[in-house]
Amino acid sequence: YLPAILEPRLLDWLDSAIDDTDIVEAGFIWRGSLKGTSHQQRSIQLYGQFANGEVNYDPGWPKLSELSGSITLNDTQLTGNIDSARAGEGSEQVHVEKASVATLPGALLAVKAELRSPLNTAQHILLNSPLAPQLAALADWQVEGRTQATLDLTIPLSKNRQGEDYRVSANIEAGQMQLSSFEPVIFSEMEGVIAYNNSAGLHSPGMRGVLWGQALNATIATHEGRLQLDASGLLDLSLAPAWQSLFTDNVSGTTNYTATFVAPNKTSPATLSLLSSLQGIAIDLPSPLHKPADQAWPLKTSLQFRANDLLLNAQTDGLKAQLSIANRQLAAGIITLGHSDKDSDKDSDKNNAPLPAFKGLLIKGQMSEFDLDAWLAALQAGTKPDDSIADFDTRAVVAIDH
Repeated sequence: YLPAILEPRLLDWLDSAIDDTDIVEAGFIWRGSLKGTSHQQRSIQLYGQFANGEVNYDPGWPKLSELSGSITLNDTQLTGNIDSARAGEGSEQVHVEKASVATLPGALLAVKAELRSPLNTAQHILLNSPLAPQLAALADWQVEGRTQATLDLTIPLSKNRQGEDYRVSANIEAGQMQLSSFEPVIFSEMEGVIAYNNSAGLHSPGMRGVLWGQALNATIATHEGRLQLDASGLLDLSLAPAWQSLFTDNVSGTTNYTATFVAPNKTSPATLSLLSSLQGIAIDLPSPLHKPADQAWPLKTSLQFRANDLLLNAQTDGLKAQLSIANRQLAAGIITLGHSDKDSDKDSDKNNAPLPAFKGLLIKGQMSEFDLDAWLAALQAGTKPDDSIADFDTRAVVAIDH
């Protein structure tokens, strides 16, 4: 029994949202006049306890099933408390630990819920919800782990969606995030809270995790519709992905870094910027790449995750590199030796200078001295049968003083 005094849009919602449900107990109170025209002289209360219910409260969100709880109606005010339920269907179901539903002035419905879910299921739900346009950056990640999440939704019952407001908070437990466009970027052991609201977008005041065997701390924010992740921690370059074993076999130690990841949008690819002094890192290669661990080599690196390749720009004292990496192999590149800070300021807007027309590596610039025998020995020792560098076209145009 649904009294006709309810707001028409609420009546329509109740009629369409509630599917098969077992009524365990019900009660009804009528106070006042029995005359049909005396609406102001009566009060109506309705109570019901239900089980095995199904409620499709909004087409954009997963419907609730196996639902048990209670509902009360006080004149035109409707409230419901859900003791347990499941949201979604099939393998995408999540456990709803408790929830509430209530009408608000202005033909609005307030839905609050606490749920427990695998992290990838929560991701799937959000990417298929009304929040999908604002959370599109989540589609670039493969995620695993578990989450305890809370939903605070204000859902309009009107067609113009006026008053719509969504707040989501998820506590990540033992999470893993892998960037789909660049598989070696894997954040593991992720812990912390990620939240969303209409004003701040997707954000996190602090996350903890591990990247390439080293601890990191990160914050997440949304700027002009693009997701930005700022991280800091320790980096072990010997554990980082590399296209040639010459470098991973001759690099040791750890160093501090700060990094910023910006998610892609319709006009720009995803980017990763990294700054480090490289202090603590030792490079056991001939000059100009030889570096003691206690020496600082301020490094500035940016990566663009483009459709068909990864474009890497890196510069430090006396060296600048621009490399294109496709299928985790070096496709083309330019290395400039003798690159000074003054040159770096001059070239700051030229990060996308043309790469060599041939498939290979061009080394150019100027250096004070070069030990050819030492480099030939290092290259021979560092080349393995499966290294793609073996047949790689490498050309050099370098002025050497000695």
